[in-house]
Amino acid sequence: MKIKNLIFCCLLMMIIQTSLNAQLLYNNGVNITITNGVVVYVNGVVQNQSGQIEVDDVSGISEIIIMDDFINAATAGGNGYYRVYGDWLNNNTFNAGSGTVFMLGGNQILGGSVSTTFYNLTLDGTDIKTQTIDQYCTSILDLNDVELSTATFGFYMQNTDVAAILYGNGFVSSLNGGFLSRKTNIAQNYIFPVGSSVGTLRYRPVELRPTTVTANTYTVRMANVDATTETFDRDAREADICEINPLFYHQINRTAGTAATDLNIYYDNTADGVWEGISNWSLAPDQWEIIAGSNTASGVPLYKATALAWNDFSQIPYALYASVPDAIAGGGSICEGEDLLLTETGGDAVSWSWEGPDSFTSTDQNPVISPAGIAANGFYSVTVTNAHGCTNSDGLTIKIDAAVDATISAAGPFCETDAPVTLVAAS
Repeated sequence: MKIKNLIFCCLLMMIIQTSLNAQLLYNNGVNITITNGVVVYVNGVVQNQSGQIEVDDVSGISEIIIMDDFINAATAGGNGYYRVYGDWLNNNTFNAGSGTVFMLGGNQILGGSVSTTFYNLTLDGTDIKTQTIDQYCTSILDLNDVELSTATFGFYMQNTDVAAILYGNGFVSSLNGGFLSRKTNIAQNYIFPVGSSVGTLRYRPVELRPTTVTANTYTVRMANVDATTETFDRDAREADICEINPLFYHQINRTAGTAATDLNIYYDNTADGVWEGISNWSLAPDQWEIIAGSNTASGVPLYKATALAWNDFSQIPYALYASVPDAIAGGGSICEGEDLLLTETGGDAVSWSWEGPDSFTSTDQNPVISPAGIAANGFYSVTVTNAHGCTNSDGLTIKIDAAVDATISAAGPFCETDAPVTLVAAS
């Protein structure tokens, strides 16, 4: 049976031979079934113009290896393997069954005029696999070390298992309008392995953890551009924000469900800069605003910014932010001749500039000055600067008290039964 099927399929493959080394399998109305574990090799294009191609798993997983494009204008599918080294162009019906499509070439297209619903989709080989239409997957997407570019389309992961997306160094990239979509139904961490090779190569994944066990759908895009270029002006920000990350931002949305979500955005602290939390774009006014309570934490190899129980998905842009630095000056009243310690306790500055009476200046965080008599009386101010170049100031008035001497009018020691002791100030 295996020999008959193999011979039959090989004969079909050689009906039209475009060159000595390249073949075209052109199906113009017959039903082709690859079964019983047979492996069919086509050194060229498979064009299923009419009829049906079925690759099954009866008595072993059967395979069709296509060294060029797979073009389906009729019906194809099955529970076996499609190994494709050219483009995947589906223009009609693909019934995935429980099979796997392997994209194994260099730059490859996942396209056609009809979206494909894959069961398992495995990406390998080299270069980028690029969508020219929405695509779907109901079981496992395995990125390996390959970039899947959704371009301006969506890749929809229908499987709610947290392990439905596998990856090594691979990631999903998108242009404006595109995204990776995941369905969820448990309160666990769902990773969105997003990145981009547009400009500087960056992998900046997002992790979402729904807080309730309900059905939800989320979409994520890593936008590897200055948000201003996509109309989200970084200079439009609430007063407490010093800087919005100019290198990239994320588009995150909840397209189905109502669950609040713990949100983690991962970033490279060395390459991307020092940040303090997550900001979200708002309307009326149109500006970036701090997500209250968001913060950052160190990690290896990536740091992460976190917002817990987030439940406002009305606007999809999110970016890392740094706040205007705190400037809190401190000191105290001291006696004449003593040293005065000035302190700044903002905690988020990288440089300090103190000014005071008698041309007092210092670039120390906590300078010590020795007043000459009461000449150090006056107003002292500190200006702090953070790593993003933003400044803030605070100040206080210092009064140097004159020293006071005191003596006791009678010699001691004194006992409990003695008369009251009178204390007088020395003249």
